[in-house]
Amino acid sequence: MDIMLRKLINAFGVSGNEKEVSNIIKKELNDFNYDIQEDSIENIIIKLGEPGSKFMICCNIDQIGFIVLDVEKNGLIKVKNIGHLDINDIKHSFVRFENGLIGKLICYDNEKIYIDIGIYNKEKVLENIKKGDIACLIGPSLNIGDNNVVSPNLENRIGCYILLEILKQIKNVNNKEVYFVFSTQGKLNARGLKTAVHNINPDYCIIVNLKEVKDFNDKVKLGCGPILRLLDKKLIMHEEVKEILEQSSKRLNIDLQYSISNDIAEGAEVHKEMSGIKSGEVSIPCKYINSASEMVSFKDIEDTIKLIKGIL
Repeated sequence: MDIMLRKLINAFGVSGNEKEVSNIIKKELNDFNYDIQEDSIENIIIKLGEPGSKFMICCNIDQIGFIVLDVEKNGLIKVKNIGHLDINDIKHSFVRFENGLIGKLICYDNEKIYIDIGIYNKEKVLENIKKGDIACLIGPSLNIGDNNVVSPNLENRIGCYILLEILKQIKNVNNKEVYFVFSTQGKLNARGLKTAVHNINPDYCIIVNLKEVKDFNDKVKLGCGPILRLLDKKLIMHEEVKEILEQSSKRLNIDLQYSISNDIAEGAEVHKEMSGIKSGEVSIPCKYINSASEMVSFKDIEDTIKLIKGIL
């Protein structure tokens, strides 16, 4: 597995606690002489190009996690999830607290999620854990099958990897201003992204993230190209954004997939900001999303990098 991707995956970065991920991103760009800015909510913003149409290319850097609510008498740690997840996908997964302590998730329902750290005395647990502490999913990172990656925290460290690779590969940006935004608190109603939109006021916003695909009755597949999310519950991809991406795909001979779904993606939080932002999402197909064993195809990652480079 790529070393940079492994660093991003292993970094602790639950919503509101993204400093470790931010440091990796900034370190990866140290040798490229970019003017790296951070705003009040700790988004990382890199501006390229010259006066013209404003493009914002963005991804969130945070991951789902758990916050400690209480410690039971028997030492079990009661937690609440940060970010949306299905408890059936995380049962018996392992987690790591920011202080390095490892535990196992026990899930009864959405209101009864506990972490077992192997200490069965409340006072002893409280020597290591306190209310408000944060934990993230952990697990092995593997290369399997036809160039696939399996790991926790791919959503959305894959987006971070894609933007970093573009910034490392890009030569020139002409006739437009381009803002690369690594946004915080994406799992909390895209707080960082909305802040960036207000500060930058872009003409176009393209969001890079993951889209869940199923094995059965799903028209989008791993390894068959990036997904253009045409429609979800709250967002229709703007026709101009769609045309820009499709022109890049045709020029570079990149296969695209299209999605119409009932979920709600980050773009829904952007397009109605300010006086209206022309928005769209490019997604990498992902199996088992928001679990400790998410799966993506590296071919889709590479094609997404080429696709977005092609519009710059």
